[in-house]
Order: sequence, then structure tokens, then C-alpha cells
Amino acid sequence: MVMGKHGEGWVIIQLAILILILGMQRIVSIEFPLWQRLLGGLIVVAAGAIIAISIWALGRNLAPFPKPVPWGRLVTDGSPGRKFL
Repeated sequence: MVMGKHGEGWVIIQLAILILILGMQRIVSIEFPLWQRLLGGLIVVAAGAIIAISIWALGRNLAPFPKPVPWGRLVTDGSPGRKFL
């Protein structure tokens, strides 16, 4: 398989994109107004809370790769089952 047995390729692609995004901060210097920086910080905190709640709700079903763990069950309740957008 091109993307790996468990979907490892997708994880590597996501990490590469994250590194590129974080690296752009060193290349492009844009100064945002205070209200936009505060709003951005609030969004980051809210996203972190959603991620933490989702990890807690998944419990042993959490897998680092797109392929589910062999002993896992489909979780459709709680934050993993919600569509936020």
C-alpha cells in the first residue's frame, strides 16, 4: 500500500504540513492587531479543549493512525460523534 498498512503516510503528510505552517512564522512576519491575536488565542484554547475531551471520550479506542485498533469499537457519542462545523 502506498500510504502504509495502518495509514502511516497520512500521519507523515500531516506532520510535514504542520512543520511547514509553523516554519512560515520565521519566514513571513505579519503583525496582527491585538484583538485578532486574542481571538486567535481563544480559538486555540477552544480547539485544545475539544481535542482533550475527544481523547478522553475515545479512551482505549484512540489510535495514532487512521486505521482503528483491533480491539476498538466505533464511538459515535460525545465529542467524537459531533460535527462542529
